[in-house]
Amino acid sequence: MHKIRLQAKHLRDRREELRERISAMSETLKTEKRSRNEAEEKEYQDILRELQQNEMDLRALALCQPEEERTRSIEEADRIVRENMNAGKPTNVEIVRDVMLVSDAQKGGVVPINVQDILRPLQAGLIFRQSGNHS
Repeated sequence: MHKIRLQAKHLRDRREELRERISAMSETLKTEKRSRNEAEEKEYQDILRELQQNEMDLRALALCQPEEERTRSIEEADRIVRENMNAGKPTNVEIVRDVMLVSDAQKGGVVPINVQDILRPLQAGLIFRQSGNHS
């Protein structure tokens, strides 16, 4: 499991590097008030391809994580967010479209979660509220 966490961290770090490069390219183009030249367009397309591969690799790793570990990871992420909130520390929550490892969340760091983790309680609350069942 430790190997999966290290691989996921490496992939997330690389994804952030790629996003930063796109952001830097964008700022340059805005400052110079121009569009991408041929070399920049090729680099941009290469980055997009690598980002897509990166997302697929992250999804594959997340599927390797046993359900019990995933549940424990979500509980740990919840605990960290609550601790940070009580301590007045900011916490960034990264919401992704698909499954994601959350077991390496750190105090004051980024806590990746998936959209379903947010929607399930919201849907349950809506269903209970609409049916008249209040807990």
